[in-house]
Amino acid sequence: MHRVGLLVVSTQCIACTTVRRVIEGGANRREELAMKRPEQSWFVACLVVGSLAWTGCAADVTSSAPVPVAESEQAIRGGTPTTRIGIVLIGTFDGGSCSGVMINRSSILTAAHCFPQVPPGLTRSLEFSAVYQKPDGGFICLTGGTVGNSANGPRCETNGAYDATVLDGFKEGDAAHDLAVLRSWNDFEGVGTDDFALIDADSLSGFDRLEYYGYGINVDKGSGSGAGTLRVGSGAVDAVNPDHINVIGNGARVCNGDSGGPLTIPFANTAPVLAVIGLVSNSSGKGVCTGGNGLQRFVRLSPKLGFIETATEAACTSVVTGPRRLMYRCWR
Repeated sequence: MHRVGLLVVSTQCIACTTVRRVIEGGANRREELAMKRPEQSWFVACLVVGSLAWTGCAADVTSSAPVPVAESEQAIRGGTPTTRIGIVLIGTFDGGSCSGVMINRSSILTAAHCFPQVPPGLTRSLEFSAVYQKPDGGFICLTGGTVGNSANGPRCETNGAYDATVLDGFKEGDAAHDLAVLRSWNDFEGVGTDDFALIDADSLSGFDRLEYYGYGINVDKGSGSGAGTLRVGSGAVDAVNPDHINVIGNGARVCNGDSGGPLTIPFANTAPVLAVIGLVSNSSGKGVCTGGNGLQRFVRLSPKLGFIETATEAACTSVVTGPRRLMYRCWR
């Protein structure tokens, strides 16, 4: 594999016990196991703030040449603090964080690279924190219990149990397949249909700029700071591909902790609905945020509705909203 300079995470050996569901060849079994991380696990992911190293990456789907992606853990540098329906702060098992979007009473969409322990095309049962900031500004733990604080923002003091399913075909650096569905074993607490985002499947013609959200850092110095606050930024559309979208990072840019955060139609056009087009996947740059005028890549959701339906066991039905856009709600 061609090697390029990337900022990635090196994590030391961590032992933990969890439950996983293994789905292979039609077999479905649940088993207890002790998960032992290798002495050094290298991955491009939005997970923990660790040491820096060199690794390889997959090519962007629009080019045969390797494309550098941003440091592991993709807030929005230069973004504006906000509240918005459906956007979730995910605390990973090794202390880091990602962003995500809630689409029904038990399901969250996020980036596949946030969960490198789940092989593409398979499901694993895991325990982690998922915190939601309601439009009134208050934080709740989606699986119940109290919310505490951590270096990367609010956390559930007791982790919830989820089945995490990664889209088949995903490889590191591949924005076209960088999608995971997180399905809670129990219905979320304290939320209703007004809190769920919709998946936008309409044409993007006429939109020169799109908005993106995340809970990541917003200071592009050292390992960064400011994680745990939801921020919004916008960028000019560079290219709309069948399975991913490129947006130029000129002004507000995605940073560590934003991976899995939603790319949306500008909220002013769709309020009170959050119309999600894609999720933060990767970006170009050598720091903890996208480089100036660098490309920010987002996995596109509408072509993956079949996968989302299967993983969530929900029917995604079409609706036409107030702004006369075709969207899908995947409610259960």
